[in-house]
Amino acid sequence: MTTQSPNTPKRRTYSAEFKALLVKEATDSDRSIASIALEHGINQNLLHNWKRQYQRAHAQADTLPGAINRSHDPNPHFIPIHLEPEGAHLRSPSVIKNIKLQITARASGAISLNIAQIDTQSLIDLLRGLQ
Repeated sequence: MTTQSPNTPKRRTYSAEFKALLVKEATDSDRSIASIALEHGINQNLLHNWKRQYQRAHAQADTLPGAINRSHDPNPHFIPIHLEPEGAHLRSPSVIKNIKLQITARASGAISLNIAQIDTQSLIDLLRGLQ
């Protein structure tokens, strides 16, 4: 059985938010890394390492082809696009002719619709609206 000595220090861990906050303070302010580290109770070498890791990560992101510059906007925006199959713009919409609908409603009686012609999508929209 292995026991840990009570005098053995435990390694501290820091959240990503805390690291980012200190790196931002180190890069954006005129204060020295030593003073920022001392204020937050960490070793200045640790803050130097975090700053280098941050700079390396951003340098890699900026050199990747098609990379989004995340320094201005940490949340990229996506633009929805609608893709049509090839030749879809050449086809004319399906047209249905001479439709007669008899709809019986409990409260208002019967409704009769006579439609000379209607495209398929409009008919679908009409029927969904009647549900």
